[in-house]
Amino acid sequence: MNSVMVVEDERLVARDIADSLARMGYDVTGTVATARECLESARSRRPDLVLMDIHLAGDDDGISTAQTLRDDYDIPVIFLSAYADDKTVGRAKQVAPLGYLLKPFRKSELKSAVEVALFKHQMERRLRERERWFATTLRAIGDAVIAVDVEGRVSFANRAAEALLGRSAASVAAQPLDSIVRLVNEKTREPVPDPTRLAMERGSVVTLPPHTALISADREVPVEDSAAPIVDERGERIGAVIVLRDVSVERKAQEQFALADRLASLGAVAAGVAHEINNPLTYIVGNVGFLGEELARLHQLTSPGNALDRAQLDDCMAQLDQLASEIEEGATRVARIVADLGCFGQQQTEIKSGNVRQALDWALRVSRTAVTEHATIRLELEPVPEVRGDEGRLGQVFLNLMLNAAHAMRQGDPATHELSVATHLEPAPPEGGPPLVVVSVRDTGTGMTEDVLERIFDPFFTTKPIGMGTGLGLSVCHGIVQELGGSIGVTSVLGEGSLFEVRLPVAVPDGVEQEPLLRGPRSRGRVLVVDDDSRVLSVLSRLLDSHDVSVAQGARAALTWLEGGHSALDVVICDVLMPDMSGIDLYHEVARRYPALVSRIVFLSGGANTEVAREFLRSVDNLCLKKPPQRKELLAAIDHLLAASPES
Repeated sequence: MNSVMVVEDERLVARDIADSLARMGYDVTGTVATARECLESARSRRPDLVLMDIHLAGDDDGISTAQTLRDDYDIPVIFLSAYADDKTVGRAKQVAPLGYLLKPFRKSELKSAVEVALFKHQMERRLRERERWFATTLRAIGDAVIAVDVEGRVSFANRAAEALLGRSAASVAAQPLDSIVRLVNEKTREPVPDPTRLAMERGSVVTLPPHTALISADREVPVEDSAAPIVDERGERIGAVIVLRDVSVERKAQEQFALADRLASLGAVAAGVAHEINNPLTYIVGNVGFLGEELARLHQLTSPGNALDRAQLDDCMAQLDQLASEIEEGATRVARIVADLGCFGQQQTEIKSGNVRQALDWALRVSRTAVTEHATIRLELEPVPEVRGDEGRLGQVFLNLMLNAAHAMRQGDPATHELSVATHLEPAPPEGGPPLVVVSVRDTGTGMTEDVLERIFDPFFTTKPIGMGTGLGLSVCHGIVQELGGSIGVTSVLGEGSLFEVRLPVAVPDGVEQEPLLRGPRSRGRVLVVDDDSRVLSVLSRLLDSHDVSVAQGARAALTWLEGGHSALDVVICDVLMPDMSGIDLYHEVARRYPALVSRIVFLSGGANTEVAREFLRSVDNLCLKKPPQRKELLAAIDHLLAASPES
């Protein structure tokens, strides 16, 4: 039973209203005549509704008393009045009464007003409770939630949004969203259109594009999720809400998964890699032995007392040239394989253009042993242009597809199975965009069922036995291809085989031709070479014999040499990773003591395989050459710095 209190300073009128309410089935908590009595009774009795005369005896009228009832006790009010001038009605509206009865009123009017007021208050209470529930839920959500009005001004931000923006909800309230949040493509640095504005314009959910980063205050955070319009009961768009999920940790985990999958793939083709390295090593080691024999023969032919046989001498010199050439060729092959492995195992930070044929050649070389154990290989490789994506990541995709194909053909006679790899150029799609390079990998293996096809790119899903696969390979491939703006699809027939097709957009040339390092005639420079290996120092000194070369075995020895008054140098060639004191540490010491020399450092890297080293090399403008360096690379780098010297 609902309870009602009557506030009326005319006792007969108050008693008549109370009697009418009682006959209607309401519990009348009392009749009072003043504002003070009303508030005291409300505090102790807490009625569900108050019928109150606007004009009361005493200092406070019904309007101010109604405001206190709503603010302190959440008790709704119906006003009673014998007249209704505009000023009084205007004041009454400010406290939002649930009804307004003009005296005299009929009992039916009283009943209707009370029933409507109680129902309306109940609905308002439920609505407020629901709003509090939603607000509490939104504040507790781990993702950032920001709501804006139709003008794009912030009307709500939860705690996660405060943490992401680095600002309090109060400080961003009523501010334009685009003045607080800036979204960019973290690869191209192009602005991302305001998703809330797009959601309101389209009237539908808008998903953030890939590689979106939020820039706010002094932070840049990779984010994902979407924005949706907010509509009222008539379907009118009155604002939008955007959800931003910080994917920094997830992105790092994905990178670790990708790196782990690369290493797992390399483990699976270890035999192929060993074969690739052992072949050149065989004739390197063998030819070194023959080189010693030929040098001994040369010494004998040219020793005093022996008659010089010109034909034998020419033959010996030709043999030495041939042996030296083959040794250099073998060493170059080993260096290329090591560089390939380093590229394959490295986490890439930017999208470059890559040669599909080179990536395929690498994947075929290192997977050949694993594949030819189960099938023959057929190639149909048409010439194709470069695509978006470096050879390391492309090679990972192709290698995974070839290893999976080999696994699918492990049953039956290898002579009856075939792995077919083909490339061709596909015209630009009708909806626009660059032409597509298509790489297809087809096997004649066991094929896949429909349910397997539906899950083939899901993380951790694998059809291989326990211990033979993590289920990450195809998921990682799918992620790499999507990141490069391409697509990967599969068709399969159970018992007949599978076809994977990778489509990659052709790289758009920037039209800027890189200027050669070498300019003008070569001049002689003062060069300091720093490395912890004395044999490397010896080789580099011989390679740079056209310059005045000094050597320091280790970074500390280099600092000692510089402190001895030898800092007037044109170029410092320094290894990145050295024991005791690294090239990075030497760089910072030189920057502190000899700042003019910092820009003249050229780094050598045998594989900057630590995150610290990679981050350092990304942060400086200094040239970095890979070990073993080519002589022409070293000389070109030195000539470039000499040409840029103020003295030149």
